[in-house]
Amino acid sequence: MIKNKAGQYVTLLAIDSTINQPIAGDGPNLSAFVKIDNGDVTPLTNNTAVEDDPVKARGNYTFGPLTQAEVNGDKLIFSGVSATGGVVVIPKEYATSPERPNEPTNPIAVDHNYGGKNNLAFVTADGHGIENATVQAFTKCDWDAGRRGAQYVQGHTTTIHGGKWLSPMMLDPGRYVLLYFREGVYNPSTKVITVA
Repeated sequence: MIKNKAGQYVTLLAIDSTINQPIAGDGPNLSAFVKIDNGDVTPLTNNTAVEDDPVKARGNYTFGPLTQAEVNGDKLIFSGVSATGGVVVIPKEYATSPERPNEPTNPIAVDHNYGGKNNLAFVTADGHGIENATVQAFTKCDWDAGRRGAQYVQGHTTTIHGGKWLSPMMLDPGRYVLLYFREGVYNPSTKVITVA
């Protein structure tokens, strides 16, 4: 995210914690907040959640445009709450950078077909798709530094038939580590991707 530049957006993932699945239709119940550097957690000025797509991007809600003051820091942590019981909003953390010419300011949709057909699907060594698994995205920088807690998850989805993703992740350009796992069934595995 670009430091001190108004007009950007942030996308947060809302999960129904009772079934561990992204939830659709919860936009009117969501509120988002930002913590700038070591400051207070404050509500966003433009605090209306816009649902990206209830089918293709289930659980993804975009807030903005952000004001200049809301991105005027070196580290931004965006969080959210829902008035719906059992709904958890996954926080998203950004290390800002100065504005550079021609740098994209909006996130890019990444799904199992990013980089080629079924390129990022979760499959076994012999090519069988793994469903009901979790896929999380971490920045390569955070992953290499051992920062792998929930607050560092940049995107999140689950897999369906064939190991395909239920919904895309909205990721800013950069390098990411994708963590695939299905607890108690398949051991975690990772894949490094570049989003551009």
